[in-house]
Amino acid sequence: MRGRTEPRIATPPLVSGAPGPCGCGCALTPETSYGFAADTFAREILLAPLDPWERYVAIHGGELLPDGSPRFATVLVLVARQNGKTHLLVVLTLFWLFIERIELILGTSTKLDYAKESWLKAAKLARRIPELAAEIPSRGGIRKTNGEQEMVVSAEGDADDPDAVRYKIAASNNEGGRSLSVGRLILDELREHTDYSAWGGQRAHHVGGLGLPDLGAEQRWLGQVRGAQRPPQVGPGVHRDRRGRRRSGHL
Repeated sequence: MRGRTEPRIATPPLVSGAPGPCGCGCALTPETSYGFAADTFAREILLAPLDPWERYVAIHGGELLPDGSPRFATVLVLVARQNGKTHLLVVLTLFWLFIERIELILGTSTKLDYAKESWLKAAKLARRIPELAAEIPSRGGIRKTNGEQEMVVSAEGDADDPDAVRYKIAASNNEGGRSLSVGRLILDELREHTDYSAWGGQRAHHVGGLGLPDLGAEQRWLGQVRGAQRPPQVGPGVHRDRRGRRRSGHL
């Protein structure tokens, strides 16, 4: 395998000190990033290990603040085609579902079919692991009806369990995700967005419908292919929380 693990441009971690187990020389540890746990989950549970660059992105994008919440409200990942961006997002989605128990994960793309491909990959991967498949209800656990695609995960194996967590998909438009309290948002193919309608529809509900950046534990992962002929028309900007801390990361 040839290539470079570290990106040319990246937001450096807040933590400093002796090099940690990341391998890039940074001081991030399992206590300061959920990415280490995601990497272990991919390798030992899914049997689908992350490539070095994917591991780096998971670790740095998963950096945690001292209160345990994600440092970044928005993570923007730029990578060349056919390098595993979809695999990384599928692994993170399953980690958020089965390990972190994020109540609702929403996957979006410019075309619903593209979001469905990632959703199907996640469902297929989870169902071939007995420990994970046991938590997907046999009835109502995988819903494939067009427009209602959803995967439900419940420790009780019951789709109606009030503690169940869900992974839904939607098209990237001004209706996608509106009125949903999304814990993790995946917004792919950012270069295809020509205005802010999808961005507003999928984040305005977080803060009183005002379209303000979310200041809580919710996190958004944005994917974009490098080298496309058409550059991205919109972007997440740089968000800061009430203490002035940067909440957008570029990897």
